[in-house]
Amino acid sequence: MRDEDMHTNLRDMVVDLANKTDKIYVDEELNRYDTKAMSYTEEAKEWVDENYVKKSEVNDAVNGKADKNHTHEEFQTIRIKEINAYIEEVTKTGRDGTPLVEQNIYPPTFPNGLITNNINIVDGDGFINVKHELQTMKTQILETYIL
Repeated sequence: MRDEDMHTNLRDMVVDLANKTDKIYVDEELNRYDTKAMSYTEEAKEWVDENYVKKSEVNDAVNGKADKNHTHEEFQTIRIKEINAYIEEVTKTGRDGTPLVEQNIYPPTFPNGLITNNINIVDGDGFINVKHELQTMKTQILETYIL
């Protein structure tokens, strides 16, 4: 049963029993219930207030330590010339003795140990997202070999 329903039921009981019971006893019960409900809301309010204070203290501490002009090295924009691509051609001999040339294409390497998820490349006036571009190239290569 919800607190509001219990409160309403208790008040209804008081009205019904006012003429039949000891009025002092009923008043004491009503006051006890009201005090309990009031203290619950006060406790909840104090808890919420304390958590707001804690949250603001944490935010202030983080903002105090944050260097807003700092850029992480792992999120950079680089020039295309800084990327090292690596394609290896391997010549193997087939079963019938004819030479077969295979190409092993390795992912590009970026300066400062960057990875494709975190990098944009300057391309003229705009930027190219490496992860998206590599996915496009992979799709084009697969379509070329399948068709």
